[in-house]
Amino acid sequence: MAMLFGTSILLTTLTVMHCLPCVTPARVSLEDLRRVIKEVKKLESRADNNSVQIQKLFNSYTGDTRKSPSMSPQTIQKMVSQNINQSNIIGALQDQMAADRQNTKDSLDKLSVQSSDLERYVYEQTLLIKDKTRRLETRNARLENTLLFLQQRVENISVKNEFGDVRDRVKDCSSLYKRGYTLNTVYMIPAYTGPFVMYTMPSFNTYCDMQTDGGGWTVIQRRVNGSINFDRNWTDYKWGFGDKFGEYWLGNENIYRITNERPNKLRVMIEDWMGMKAYAEYSTFSISSERDGYRLSLGEYAGGLAGDSIRNQYNSQNSMAFSTKDRDNDSSPESSCAQRRRGGWWYSQCGWASLNGLYRVGGQYLGRANGIIWFSWGGSFRYSMKKVTMMVRPADF
Repeated sequence: MAMLFGTSILLTTLTVMHCLPCVTPARVSLEDLRRVIKEVKKLESRADNNSVQIQKLFNSYTGDTRKSPSMSPQTIQKMVSQNINQSNIIGALQDQMAADRQNTKDSLDKLSVQSSDLERYVYEQTLLIKDKTRRLETRNARLENTLLFLQQRVENISVKNEFGDVRDRVKDCSSLYKRGYTLNTVYMIPAYTGPFVMYTMPSFNTYCDMQTDGGGWTVIQRRVNGSINFDRNWTDYKWGFGDKFGEYWLGNENIYRITNERPNKLRVMIEDWMGMKAYAEYSTFSISSERDGYRLSLGEYAGGLAGDSIRNQYNSQNSMAFSTKDRDNDSSPESSCAQRRRGGWWYSQCGWASLNGLYRVGGQYLGRANGIIWFSWGGSFRYSMKKVTMMVRPADF
């Protein structure tokens, strides 16, 4: 009876192994590949268990033969025949199992290769899409600038008066906004010849914020990741430096040109390392010419949670000339604030604000106070901001 039961188990196992699904590599998703591989591994585990059971059953039959010396020759002969037959079945089953295991391994290898190829293809396509997106953004910005230039020339939007001045021209980002340019990107501000052709300002590029609080903002300074060194000399700060799509200083000459066309207000946008954002706004903002040291003229504090770090009553920086590491115009009796703070600014006795200092990761730091400082928001001279943007817009916009 036990022998018949064992035979039944073996035949059932053989049937199961013959019914193993044929795994054929196909164009499937990564999730499908992972599911098939998981099922194949389960079948391999079941095949291993069946192999162990077969071996145990085979051992039990040979053991029964040795333990029965009193059996008749006919009985022994019958059992021997049955064992031989059973051994043949076991051998066939083991051969089939070996073949199925090899087929399973081959299919698994093919699926693994397909999975790796698919992952590599997806990765390559992702990089390609990112590169094309970046190229399109750059191309779009260039087209915007070209369109602006052509409109100014073809449509004759610059109309000269009898003295040669220009009454209707692009002066800043607010002028562009009113002409329908509402995309946040880099634009070209065209060259300008002053009254009586006494001087000519070259064209320059600047990032325009066309969305914040109604848009029309000309970004004159931005810090986002520490990629640009702001510890520079007077000439660098005069003409500007950096990447207009990232960190930069627009240049004191350009800031002077923009802020002396008409009254402008200033907004300082700040983000700390906890992700908290705030801004400080001033009713008017302008700087004087280089002859006067690009002196700061700032109106009343007009609001914002960041607080007033420039005009504060303890150490106001208003009316101060600009200082750099090679030109000290501060009021500190000690060494140069620009050298200590590691960046150009309108320093008094150094003061509560220094947005062009070293980019320090993490916020709080030890040592000399030379980070990106806005004391009324950070609460410490040794807390450096994560991001900061200075931008101007006409007061009557």
